[in-house]
Amino acid sequence: MRVRHTLWITLMALLVAACGGGGAGIAGTSTAPPATTPSTTTTSMTSTTTPAGTPAPKQPTTTAPALRKSATVKPSPKPKARPRPVGLVGDTRNAMAFAPLANPGAVVVEGSVPSYRAWSTSKVLVVAAFLDTVVDGDPSRLTSEQRTQITRALTESHMESVIALRDQIPGSPGAAITAVLRSVGDTSTVAPDRSQGSMQWTIRQQVRFMAALHGGRVVSQAASAHILKAMRPIPESTGMPWPSSPPVSGRRWCRPTGTPPTSSR
Repeated sequence: MRVRHTLWITLMALLVAACGGGGAGIAGTSTAPPATTPSTTTTSMTSTTTPAGTPAPKQPTTTAPALRKSATVKPSPKPKARPRPVGLVGDTRNAMAFAPLANPGAVVVEGSVPSYRAWSTSKVLVVAAFLDTVVDGDPSRLTSEQRTQITRALTESHMESVIALRDQIPGSPGAAITAVLRSVGDTSTVAPDRSQGSMQWTIRQQVRFMAALHGGRVVSQAASAHILKAMRPIPESTGMPWPSSPPVSGRRWCRPTGTPPTSSR
């Protein structure tokens, strides 16, 4: 009986050993369910061991930094050219003069030229001398032909009309013109008998004469009014200048306000 019990004990020991599955000599022979082995998740340069049945932690997604677009550099705007100041200060080729009608003695001259010729502004002097000597300052005594000659002389710069008026002046046309100038305070200008356009008549004195004309002091109030009526307005294309030296084509005579007109060019 003792031998039989010893045999059963030994057999049981063998069975227990076989069921344990830990012996090296019986690997793969056990019918027991295989042990769960740990799972291994491999990432770049790093190994992480995660127990079976546990979801692997999400690895942070590495996003490559977006390339910055190079900012477009806008060209700096060019500075705007400053408008040229109105006037002829410092100009040595052109000159102009102006004065307020309320104070015609306050003449301002801008620019300078070596010679001040009267050019077409002398036609006003011829007409004034004609009215003074031929009709005694009374335009109502003018004939129809004389009215037409005055209008064409002042609005068209019609030379034949100017010559016709000048030739009717008794005696010396130059002396008659000079007398008109003296009557309005011009003590320096001297007019010739012919070619009055080439005579020297400074723009300062021209402005003073035009102011006197506006004030009705040239020959007579009626004569001044008649001349002014013929002078303004005239078409811009006729080329009659307002007092300037040298004369500028495409300009008109002064407006009733006394301000110089805008150039048509």
